[in-house]
Amino acid sequence: MEQSVKKETLLVLNRMEMEDQTVLVTNQGDFYTKLQNTYFTDWMSYDVYIKEDQCIGIAQVSEQEQTIENAYLKSCQDEKISFLFAGAVYEKELQERWISCEPGVCDLVFRDGALTAIKTKQDIIQGQMLSYDDSEIEIEDYGRIHHNGKLPVYQTYGDVSEKSISDVVLGNMNVAYVTAGKEVCAILILQPADIKNIRVLLLSDDGTNIRSDVYLKCSTNANITCGDETKSAGSEELLHPADTLTMAPGKTYIVKPESEDGKIYLCNGNGTAVSNGYAGTIEVHSTENGYTVVNELPLEEYLYAVVPSEMPSSFSPEALKTQAVCARSYVYMQLMRADLAAYGAHINDSTSYQVYNKVEKTKESVAAVDATCGQVLT
Repeated sequence: MEQSVKKETLLVLNRMEMEDQTVLVTNQGDFYTKLQNTYFTDWMSYDVYIKEDQCIGIAQVSEQEQTIENAYLKSCQDEKISFLFAGAVYEKELQERWISCEPGVCDLVFRDGALTAIKTKQDIIQGQMLSYDDSEIEIEDYGRIHHNGKLPVYQTYGDVSEKSISDVVLGNMNVAYVTAGKEVCAILILQPADIKNIRVLLLSDDGTNIRSDVYLKCSTNANITCGDETKSAGSEELLHPADTLTMAPGKTYIVKPESEDGKIYLCNGNGTAVSNGYAGTIEVHSTENGYTVVNELPLEEYLYAVVPSEMPSSFSPEALKTQAVCARSYVYMQLMRADLAAYGAHINDSTSYQVYNKVEKTKESVAAVDATCGQVLT
């Protein structure tokens, strides 16, 4: 079906000439045009006709205010402003002296080529990012918060730069979220990742990401959290997260053993364990088609149950050490990829990544992981 022509008002930030056309860099994105470059002036607004990603005509110079949303203001001193937007740094001489502004996320308003307002955004929350998709971010202690899909990510330590949301290492990074209304409008990476934990999506028996139902039990007493509610569960008590999640849509059901050596088991409806025990926590989230189950635990503890699942513990100590280093190196690579971010996980427990906890940890696997602690291939 042929795309219709739309009339839009755009603020031109930059123009890049190509062989047979010009790229207009604007506050609404990049558009190609075969119109003469001289028809446009940087920092001016235009009413234009847009078809897909092409600017096919100009109606007039616009006198309307146009906003650059969620830019990162680097500096505003005297008669010059510097800001980061859509991966580029812009500097503009101002027509009048402005009061110095602190760096941060803001909306910049322009009219007739001049800056008319700086609207700073100061509502910020902090927490580990647990998952994200095209419309929501799950934040530790806050739950799921909406975003509009256009979500800039700024690294604020060192030289301020723009990153991708995939650069946020789930569960292992100090992150701040700039909010407006009930939405997240920008993400600030405050520090480098401090890799301690890994989040593993536990696949169903038929190898899919979604389970039709979930039953759990813990070898020790456990704390159960869902949203703002926390309760206790006894050792070996059969847990059915669906009973709670039905009354708390959009929330995550989290099981955490009270004892550090406590293990969580997947069970059938009769309470019989159908898995080996999992260290760390288990998170259950409801979806339209069922439930996802994620195991979060310390990375080295995870490796204890990867090494014997990938290589028999009867192999030589040196072979097991090599396996441990390879497994750790692979994990670090996957932590940076965020393949399963929509499920709140870095990897799953199958051969698609690394087989995990199909064989319980052994004294040999623990020794191999401990002997190579922190070692990765470079």
